[in-house]
Amino acid sequence: MIWGQALACFAVWIFYGWTLRRKSDSLRAGLRAASRSKKVMLGSVGIIGSGLFLIASLYGLSALGGVQGAALTWWAWTACLLVGLVFVHCQVLGAAAMITLVQEEETARRRLASERRVATTQEEVEAP
Repeated sequence: MIWGQALACFAVWIFYGWTLRRKSDSLRAGLRAASRSKKVMLGSVGIIGSGLFLIASLYGLSALGGVQGAALTWWAWTACLLVGLVFVHCQVLGAAAMITLVQEEETARRRLASERRVATTQEEVEAP
């Protein structure tokens, strides 16, 4: 029974992630206005903190008797579903913050890095 419960939760988490992906442009647009330190904090907490939250929550569910026999209890199944949704949301937010950090570091020029570079050795002059 636990595999069926896990697959149902997984399907909901994937669907939620897919719907967040469709809204990622507006999320990144909102993050572009944020300060660099806020983006670093959101990215780090979103990615690392959500993983710690997930592991601690699943441990807590198990310790509180949420797993009975070969299945989750109803309250534990609901809690697991909600914890997973929080995890997915924080992962998407953290990834979007990191993407905006990388995008602001990119150069706006399309020129190659080696263009207009002056050769300093005879080997560089003779190279094709």
